[in-house]
Amino acid sequence: MTFPDWIYVWPSFPLGLAAVEEQLQQEVTQLAGARYARKADDQTCRRWGQQKVSVYLADQKLPIQVPLVRNVNAQTEVALATYEAFQQPRAWMKGSC
Repeated sequence: MTFPDWIYVWPSFPLGLAAVEEQLQQEVTQLAGARYARKADDQTCRRWGQQKVSVYLADQKLPIQVPLVRNVNAQTEVALATYEAFQQPRAWMKGSC
């Protein structure tokens, strides 16, 4: 008995999204510090809410909540490298074997 290709890919999307969300949270913690922790005076980046966006896993575009980080001194949003890496289909695979 054979199954369509989507049967093998579909169950991995929730795990893939969880991994992307974990990577995003790690990056935000690195930039803005631990959540709910008192901020040091010299720490310029702050958590600034969340935004509903889409990311690509393989060739599938999926919805996700991305945390926002803001540089309070410069009054600008800080781009998250993890989010940018998942903006193009299979972009994260470039350079891998």
